[in-house]
Amino acid sequence: MDLRAPLHGECGGDGASSTSNSDISAPWWENNMSASSAIDSRLYEKIIYCHLCRMYVASQAMELGTESRFTGLVLFHRYVRQFYRSVQEKKHVQQTSREVMKQISAHLGTVAAACLFLGCKMEEEPRRIRDVINLSHILKFSFGDIEKSVPTANVDDSDAPTKKISSKHVTIIELPSPPPLDETYWIAKEQMVSTEQHVLRMIQFDTSVCHPHRCVLIIMEILGFGKGKYQSDVGGGGSEQRNWLLSPNQSESLISRSWMLLNDASLDGKGVALQYPVILLSCAAISLADEGTINDSSNCNNGAAEVLILPEFWWRELHLTDENFIIAKNALQKRSGR
Repeated sequence: MDLRAPLHGECGGDGASSTSNSDISAPWWENNMSASSAIDSRLYEKIIYCHLCRMYVASQAMELGTESRFTGLVLFHRYVRQFYRSVQEKKHVQQTSREVMKQISAHLGTVAAACLFLGCKMEEEPRRIRDVINLSHILKFSFGDIEKSVPTANVDDSDAPTKKISSKHVTIIELPSPPPLDETYWIAKEQMVSTEQHVLRMIQFDTSVCHPHRCVLIIMEILGFGKGKYQSDVGGGGSEQRNWLLSPNQSESLISRSWMLLNDASLDGKGVALQYPVILLSCAAISLADEGTINDSSNCNNGAAEVLILPEFWWRELHLTDENFIIAKNALQKRSGR
């Protein structure tokens, strides 16, 4: 299983060395900003977030699997980073106006649909191009609402949770009907195909995505955090049957919470948590899910003290260092907003 970070290009190859660098927790555009930045980075982040939410709703409407949805979102993350750099590298470009930012948002809307369409194909869960075009047409959000939710104060809050940077609520408007099968539709279809090719060139045909959701299940199995019984090697070619560490309900709750945290990470406009290798990201999600389960139990028990259901330092069994694990966990916690 490929264990690279979903946004491994930001980590230098396989991302293995990036986890020891605290700079990874900063917004990714800070390394590409000049004193006269061509793009309003805060507004750009909010635009990205809105399109990610729109993609998520569309994937639910198309009944996509978790991996197809995640792949589409990651491909969009990769594209918007390259797009940002391409604009910043144009030295003659001045600060973008409101109308230009609206054009960028419209362009990214088409790109988002193409990434979702491409993600479906990459995970062998294809959908009709008409379905994607219909949803791209039906699901809309107001650019004016985006502007209202972006603060104007120029403050350094790179370490603050996303909730404090901008509103986490996106109003997606559902139009009453899809576009008719007229000339406009065929133009949209041609645009979708050409945009898909443009996306592939922009991300340098890097469409391979490692899935932390799947990695969570693998980790649960390797460490015996599942349910039922399993065979364990005891040496000398023998094996014995052992019980899982968790009850079925605990296991199901842990997996569900871990996946929710990973879904949150994929919707973060900064995509900070996605820069960590998948095994680190998955372990961070499991640990936070474990802590979340205890918080809920304490509330149900009128504040009575509870203990974590997982063993202490369990991630060391996967040869992860405490430092890297804590850095990834903190990044995921800040960006998930939970």
